[in-house]
Amino acid sequence: MQADPHQINNIYPPPQSSSMHTILGLPLSKVLPRLDALLMVTKLCKGQTCINPWSVIHPDGHVKTLGDAVDEKFDAFYESVGQRVSFKKCELGYILESEGPQKPIIFEAGVDHRSCAAEF
Repeated sequence: MQADPHQINNIYPPPQSSSMHTILGLPLSKVLPRLDALLMVTKLCKGQTCINPWSVIHPDGHVKTLGDAVDEKFDAFYESVGQRVSFKKCELGYILESEGPQKPIIFEAGVDHRSCAAEF
């Protein structure tokens, strides 16, 4: 916020420069999968899922913040989550069909948490 208070500089890098910028002192390549998972949960959240989105990704309750999620013990988990936030095209309004995946598909300890989508 201090370096770019109006948030006008896009730090999302092309793959070859993923080490240029950091978040929480970590390269974007490590943080982006966590942010993608968080965005997938908050994209259509309701109620408690909006208040505590990490509980959908980590139902055991050990992760409550992005700082918790960047612990290296979760690296393999986030590498295995292949679903990413995407947009098919830029629209002039909210067009659901252009918004990419709609519900999170999060896997932890071999359990498919797609049933959490019922909360959305």
